Amino acid sequence: MGNDVDSFISEMMEYPKKIMKKFGSPIDEDLMKLNLDMPHVAILDIITHSKIEPMMSEIGKKQGISKAMITRIIDTMEEKGLVSRVEDPKDRRIIRIHVTKIGKGVISKIESHHRNKLKSFLESLSSSDRNLFVNAMRVTHKIFDKYGDESPKNN
Repeated sequence: MGNDVDSFISEMMEYPKKIMKKFGSPIDEDLMKLNLDMPHVAILDIITHSKIEPMMSEIGKKQGISKAMITRIIDTMEEKGLVSRVEDPKDRRIIRIHVTKIGKGVISKIESHHRNKLKSFLESLSSSDRNLFVNAMRVTHKIFDKYGDESPKNN
């Protein structure tokens, strides 16, 4: 079984590379100038899609990032005009992270780009390959949902 797992791991390590090659082309010159890396985009996405403006500690916990690191990331994002710190209306001691109009525009451009790339990819597939691909993605998501966000414990 150990060799099978190692083989699966090697195979799975290639998937993100293939995905980035297929969908990771430059999005927009203006976005490139912002020089955002993956943690910035992931955090901006979390803030944008949160029902209420999150606190930095909540963002850090979701991403598994230390308080010091999340503070530096939010500082950088604030300098770029993507987010701002705002007082919680119910408790002034609490600072929440608000996505600015610029930040929302960035996420909108990124989502639109990915949507268009994915649409183009799916349309290029035969009907049977498209169904196979979509079903494989659904199964993958079901497995991730079943086992949650926690890392498995080593036995």
